[in-house]
Amino acid sequence: MNIVRIGVVIFLAVLLILCMFVSLGWRMCLDTPILHYIIYLMDQYDFIPYQDIYDNNVPGTYLFHMIMIRLIGYGNFAFRCFDMMSLLLLFLISWLLMKRFGHVPALLGLILFGLRYLNQGPNMSMQRDFICILPIALAFLYVTLPYSRKHHCLSGILVGALAAVSASLKPSFCIGAIPLILFLHWENIGSEQLWKRHSWVKLLQLLVFTGIGFIPVLIVPIAWVYMKGGFPDFIMTMKSYIPLYTNMNGYLRTMDGTERTLYFLKQFFTLGIRNTYSLRLLIPAIIGIFMVFKLFPESNSKKKFVVLLASLCFMYSLYPLSQGKFWTTHYLPMQYFLVLCASLTFVKPAGQRQWTYLKSIALIIMIGFIVTTVRPTRDFSRRMRGAAATPPNWGRVDEIAHYLKSNMEPGDTVQPLDFIRGAVHAMLLAKAKIATPFIYDLQFYHHISNPYIQNIRKQFITQMKEVKPRFVIRVTDKPWPSGRDTTRDFPALDEFLQNRYHTAHEGDGYKIFEINR
Repeated sequence: MNIVRIGVVIFLAVLLILCMFVSLGWRMCLDTPILHYIIYLMDQYDFIPYQDIYDNNVPGTYLFHMIMIRLIGYGNFAFRCFDMMSLLLLFLISWLLMKRFGHVPALLGLILFGLRYLNQGPNMSMQRDFICILPIALAFLYVTLPYSRKHHCLSGILVGALAAVSASLKPSFCIGAIPLILFLHWENIGSEQLWKRHSWVKLLQLLVFTGIGFIPVLIVPIAWVYMKGGFPDFIMTMKSYIPLYTNMNGYLRTMDGTERTLYFLKQFFTLGIRNTYSLRLLIPAIIGIFMVFKLFPESNSKKKFVVLLASLCFMYSLYPLSQGKFWTTHYLPMQYFLVLCASLTFVKPAGQRQWTYLKSIALIIMIGFIVTTVRPTRDFSRRMRGAAATPPNWGRVDEIAHYLKSNMEPGDTVQPLDFIRGAVHAMLLAKAKIATPFIYDLQFYHHISNPYIQNIRKQFITQMKEVKPRFVIRVTDKPWPSGRDTTRDFPALDEFLQNRYHTAHEGDGYKIFEINR
């Protein structure tokens, strides 16, 4: 059986290396070019976040992308290399975490996650849900080291700081710190003293030191926005728009009351109806946990480690609830920890001849999961035949960028009417300056009876009349809100375009309007 385990790991390792090589030809898409464009506006035109750029991301997201651009620039290949370096760093952390169970399961875990990450294609690359795994995984590694038990207070500060790094990108991601802190407390007090009165005092002390590490790190990006001058608009966006945005589900449908509750319950108990990967992974993960308790009955440290690993799986099964959209990216953190659990099905304690039947069943189930579920990148076969990577939005980005580059003159401004379907990406490539703060138009079409939405609609039309952008890019092939209090109509905008603009260029799913001379 050991030969079979090693053979499976070698095969998957070769597949992973090929997928990583193929991915170097990908181009950035989805959120990344939009965030790069925001940084471009800050760099080139001194735009103030939230004041000159209307966006619902938290400040840490901008800081992260700003640092990344300072290091590698705006290029696609450099971005791909940065993504692969981040993945390799996570591999290293995963190896250090799992090598206590043997080289084979440690390698299996990191390889399976790498294949899962790359299987999603460029849409998943450097998503914040992936980036945030790194500080939590590093904190996980630290709390399992003997050093962390000797320096209890310092450990709390470090875990708090790492949790704050993830929270600065995705506020609810820091929920992973809860089992980490409880594990630190468990290790410090011991199982016998865990429920004694003085144990609660020690736990409170640890929480205080965790806060000492957490709060200053979290304040840094907020202080940056404050110094830039965008703090009032940041507060207004968080207070007035975020509750409306989170009221929509992953299909951008507004929900209330019972419908919303049922939707959340269905998504939680099915681990996301948009993909079956997590459900299929659940069985080998449970078996992997069970095997550790059976094969290492005398090793409390390994059993405690698995309890912590299972706790992180559970916490990050709750994480998509906080996002409310249940998109594939939101399940990536849970899948990371589930994969580590599932890799334990390949555990083989040295010299142990017991539980042969259990080990055989676990091996068969894990191989069954790999055969039925694990796949290379979606463009793997095309790329291995020498074909070029699929361009972003099936070529729309390049078409719009080419038109803008060919027709823009110095001083021209451009206004996108789009939501993640290529217009802003094209403006980044063309180095076009946006006309108004609104890089998306999604917010104009949901909760239209809300005074805040009505106000920003009026604000947008007023700014369009004042600035008079040379070009307006209207993308029609894009996600639209649906449900109660939504619309696809914007009469004031339609009237403005009809009276002052003409169609200068038309492509698949988009039109470019040019102002009348």
